[in-house]
Amino acid sequence: MNMYYPPSVRTRTAPDLKDANIGPGRFWWMDTVTLIAYPVLMVGGMFALAPVILRLSDAGVGLEALTFGANAVVYLVLVILVLIAAGKDLKRSMPGKGRFSPVHLLWIPVAWLGSIAISIGLAAAAGGVQQSLNQESIQQMTTAAPFWLMFIVVVLMGPLVEEYIFRHLLIGKVSRRFKIEWLMVAISALAFASIHFISGGDLSFQALVPYLGQGIAIGIFYVLMRKSLFMAWLLHALNNFVALILLYATQGMGLDTEVSVAWLGWAGVLLSL
Repeated sequence: MNMYYPPSVRTRTAPDLKDANIGPGRFWWMDTVTLIAYPVLMVGGMFALAPVILRLSDAGVGLEALTFGANAVVYLVLVILVLIAAGKDLKRSMPGKGRFSPVHLLWIPVAWLGSIAISIGLAAAAGGVQQSLNQESIQQMTTAAPFWLMFIVVVLMGPLVEEYIFRHLLIGKVSRRFKIEWLMVAISALAFASIHFISGGDLSFQALVPYLGQGIAIGIFYVLMRKSLFMAWLLHALNNFVALILLYATQGMGLDTEVSVAWLGWAGVLLSL
């Protein structure tokens, strides 16, 4: 029996997540441009800026500060490309009318704790963790750049670019066409972990563990959140925010940062620049 309610007394409830239209749109040419630009700028951009870095280094500017500056420039360009390519998808994946309830944001700290558990489990299976060259570089940059600048690059810009590439494109848009989302979760986690060694370092399983664990966790969370780019970005940003706090807090305290944070899956996890 159908019941009619006058407009003034109709009940309204928050949209259920399963009915929310928050997933990725269709693949378009700007996605291709951004996908190609990511490895080109990450590698080629650093080489292009090398003469400037060397000249400033000779002038007395610290190498750590120059490295941070180069990474900030590269990520700024990538963020602009991502916002052009997926700005509408990002906005549509935020909590709001016709999408999903802000209550779902409470799942982010739960998923973050789950990602730590996965990283610890993988670390135990691997017999420990090994600090990567990427992690060492980030630790060095925290000695040269203030917290607020590192926050912009490491907590806001880096996670947005990486979630767009490794979750939004590799999981969201590929599975939209081929319906293999869980296979793409595994593939994206491997690609995500491997890209953190693009600048060099020992590509061992023990070094991959932190990135692999986080990539698996964010990929699962992304799928369960109906492929919300915004939610994946927040989860990644939360991880990097806690990691950054720990890195700055341990400066000058004589603590073994590699051991104290990598085993917890925090500061050694997913801080890619």
